[in-house]
Amino acid sequence: MGEQKVQSQSDAEQLRAFVRHVLRDLRAMEQMLLADAFEVDPIRIGAEQEFFLVDEGWRPLSVSEKVLADCKHMSVTPELARFNIELNAPPYSLGGTCLSELEDFLTDGTAKLRLASAKHGAKLVMCGILPTLTPADLDLSNMVDSPR
Repeated sequence: MGEQKVQSQSDAEQLRAFVRHVLRDLRAMEQMLLADAFEVDPIRIGAEQEFFLVDEGWRPLSVSEKVLADCKHMSVTPELARFNIELNAPPYSLGGTCLSELEDFLTDGTAKLRLASAKHGAKLVMCGILPTLTPADLDLSNMVDSPR
């Protein structure tokens, strides 16, 4: 994965530089498409499952680093917030039993993450936006220190 350096763009020059970078990336993608630089065979699928870590009151619990430390052997990565983690499945060639294999991976990985989370007083929640999130939860102090 690449390096993450996020800043808000506050002035017109920064915004123009941002647009130039986006256009450069789009030109690079166009060149890759024209050069057939993307794999087309075999067709592969993959999946990731994001989790919120919550306490008994369903409030975000910032223990992702502790859970990740207990799951070094797994394909688990941090998300932006200290109360999010992500389980990443490997790519599977599309066909045969790939969907069953993917289901088994996600089911097993989720069970292991539940056990690791429970050691730190957290439960896992699979949802897009946690209904109990408040603006205070989105403070920089709840963001991970390391790049994702």
